[in-house]
Amino acid sequence: PRPSPAYDSVWMEQLTWMEIRDAIKEGKTTALILTGGVESNGPHLATGKHNYALAVMGEAIARKIGNTLVAPIVTREPGRPDSDRVAPGSVFLSPETYEAVLTDMALSLKSMGFKGPVFEISALSHEGCPELVNAIYKHLEETRKIEHRAEETTITEEARAIHSIDADDPRFKVID
Repeated sequence: PRPSPAYDSVWMEQLTWMEIRDAIKEGKTTALILTGGVESNGPHLATGKHNYALAVMGEAIARKIGNTLVAPIVTREPGRPDSDRVAPGSVFLSPETYEAVLTDMALSLKSMGFKGPVFEISALSHEGCPELVNAIYKHLEETRKIEHRAEETTITEEARAIHSIDADDPRFKVID
């Protein structure tokens, strides 16, 4: 038994291990992995804009999906950290490291009892992000490390419009 009442939050980082355990038992079996980034955006915008947006929108996205908890936000994005053209304020992970981080997170969540992760890619305009997430799903399914496979990346209608993603593109599931 828990020593105190459960805190009403979808953010795993705000919950105790007992609250997460009980939420999974009560049917919250989807984990949302939000991916942001830190990059140069010009003189008018903070480098962490993706992470700030996810911190604001994450709860609404999780509650809209339903029976969902939010894993810690992945605050870095894939890129070329060794490039001689990294703009001031940009911090990247190599694509291999990024894939390893997302794969390990998905496996950790599955080991806790989540049925399958859902990835929300904030940085949709970054080349290769949606494809990388789908490759991770495919790898995890092929190695039978997850039972759930998503052929789509969940995005908000606003993100779809901003990045000019065709509403009929089967790789993306739009949530309101």
